[in-house]
Amino acid sequence: MNTQLELIPTVKHIPQWLAEHFNNANTGNYRDKQLFYAEIKYPVLEKYAEKCGWDKQIIERKCHSCSGTGVYKHYNYEFGQRYLIGEEKCWNCSKGIYSKNTFYLKRYILNGVLYHIPQFNNPHEPIINTINGIISHREIAPENALKSFLVLSAVYNRQLLRDLAIMYTKKKYQTSFIQQLLSINPRYEDLPF
Repeated sequence: MNTQLELIPTVKHIPQWLAEHFNNANTGNYRDKQLFYAEIKYPVLEKYAEKCGWDKQIIERKCHSCSGTGVYKHYNYEFGQRYLIGEEKCWNCSKGIYSKNTFYLKRYILNGVLYHIPQFNNPHEPIINTINGIISHREIAPENALKSFLVLSAVYNRQLLRDLAIMYTKKKYQTSFIQQLLSINPRYEDLPF
């Protein structure tokens, strides 16, 4: 008997092509990404995704004054050479860490992919994972991520797309693509992507 362990169930919550656009918009770095978080990501995850607990993220920022050592070094420069003239405890940090922040991340599964939404209060529920550092994503071209965001806006938030059309027209940015999206009916089967 061949049994496979499935760590994340692959339930289809939205059409797969939309899930791929969602992943691209979440992953890429592009202008107005904060609008994606507020107007698309949170509402879509709340409505369509499975909530599956909490993660804790700890972000430590190394002190730049002492290069993370906790000891500040005084240098003197003469004739292009650097000479150490003294050391003392760094005044900007504690043991090389400038700041340490803890965030609680609500976990969602959408079409088999894990997403997080930051929450700034302790959930008083069990924490599934502790993440040390910043979550890294795969590389995606900013232009492709922005187009995915615009497609999601066409489906999930038409008013946002209209507002973006006005804002981007003034800057002559992505206007033909937005106009194409605005001209079609937002039903899934009518979108040409």
